[in-house]
Amino acid sequence: HTIAGTSFGGRVAGALLLALNAAGGFLVGAEFPLAARLFARLRGVVESAGAMYAADLVGAFLGALLFSVALLPALGLVQTCWLVAILKVGTLALVALARR
Repeated sequence: HTIAGTSFGGRVAGALLLALNAAGGFLVGAEFPLAARLFARLRGVVESAGAMYAADLVGAFLGALLFSVALLPALGLVQTCWLVAILKVGTLALVALARR
């Protein structure tokens, strides 16, 4: 049965997608300050802030381009999401290990 034009499965899928987006945002939000702190040890704080911001912008541009033009058509949505999840877990592990 539908409630306001949305099935129960559609609402569950929507809630799951929202939860996955929130989890991804949390992981990226936790990873960014760690990477900035590590980079600041090598350079100064001011230089680190500019470099991290530039890297964030370039990474977002290249990630959006790669995702929409190459990965999504070649692998499909589910496999592309798995690949991105594996890459994010890998980078989080690298940052956590470098922190020690």
